Amino acid sequence: MTDRSWLELVDTIAQNGRLVERLNAEHRPDNAGRCRVCRVAGTSLHAAFPCKIAELAGDARAVIRSRGAARGPG
Repeated sequence: MTDRSWLELVDTIAQNGRLVERLNAEHRPDNAGRCRVCRVAGTSLHAAFPCKIAELAGDARAVIRSRGAARGPG
């Protein structure tokens, strides 16, 4: 995925704050430092955390926060 594609996806996800919060809530590390949801393709192993979905949600949350800061107080 190109940087531009990633940024476009982040921007799209950031338009739905509830989705961002849900992704952040679900894609959390377990005690072994692996995502509780994502699996490594073709295996039963959980993916290392942060998984790509957690990274995407984190970037989207940062976009939401920056938009709020750009508006200023009140």
